[in-house]
Amino acid sequence: MEKSRYTLMVREDKRSTVVGEPIPPLIAASTAAFVENIRLRRPPLAQQTIPAITIVGQRPIFYKVPVTQALVSALITAEYSAEPTVTQSLVPPVLDEEAYYMIHGMNPLEDRRIVFQCLETMRKLL
Repeated sequence: MEKSRYTLMVREDKRSTVVGEPIPPLIAASTAAFVENIRLRRPPLAQQTIPAITIVGQRPIFYKVPVTQALVSALITAEYSAEPTVTQSLVPPVLDEEAYYMIHGMNPLEDRRIVFQCLETMRKLL
């Protein structure tokens, strides 16, 4: 029987339309997934980029979170990592992103099409 692997992190917040600080929880969840993937996999991975999505209200934002063994070691020893962890993010390129998308999310049909194109692109990373 093949053991499962963690390949995607999703964080949803239905309570608010205000984006908090989603990156630290994503890094924490991605690091935990990386450690579990190491446990399940032989030979262990030296690094892994884990795709992630945050959803606030109806608005998804897409991320790529790189996790390395150096980051895991730094967390275990409660020290700062010598290497910075740089995440990449993508807010779907919808029209009037600043105002309308923040409030209405995927309700307009054109915005929904753009978001689903982003989802299809992310699916290729899995």
